[in-house]
Amino acid sequence: HHNQPDTGSFFCDVRGERLLIDPGYYKDRPEHHCLPLIGGRGPAAPSTWTGRILACEDRSHGLHYAVCDATAAYAGAANRAQRHLLLVADKALVVLDDIVAAAPVTAQYQCGGPATAVPGATAAWFIQGQQVRLRADVFCGGPHERALHPERSLHDVHCGYHFADCRWFPVTVAYRPQPDAPLVTVL
Repeated sequence: HHNQPDTGSFFCDVRGERLLIDPGYYKDRPEHHCLPLIGGRGPAAPSTWTGRILACEDRSHGLHYAVCDATAAYAGAANRAQRHLLLVADKALVVLDDIVAAAPVTAQYQCGGPATAVPGATAAWFIQGQQVRLRADVFCGGPHERALHPERSLHDVHCGYHFADCRWFPVTVAYRPQPDAPLVTVL
């Protein structure tokens, strides 16, 4: 209802700590959300609903599953842009980005604590909270490049995360989408 360019974005709290955040809720650019940029473009600010929830299920034994089709929000940048989320109790969150597009993709993760590379891993990092640490691993069917970016300020707007007990450390993963090999992020 705020017409944010955030179709398909998500956040993740672990034991009460904000480890993947959504600073874009208070900013108006898709670069501030946890979502993919396709050919440098994020979802457009909608004038109506541009995302569709294809599935939202609570399965037995702590499995929760949801699918958001954000294809229309990318206004022709992709033939398909769907995000699947599988929450496995309090053990893991699996995010599968099923994107069919000719342009390169940059997956964005807005970390709520310092992000550091996992030693010896080229596509994994830790997000350090005050009491917990979250590991993020990315799997892709082709070459990809992870980048840990410097801390960004949450104090440029006077609402939302300005008052939160978290910080903002962006991480990006750049890759070329392949129809049979979606990007998979395991948190």
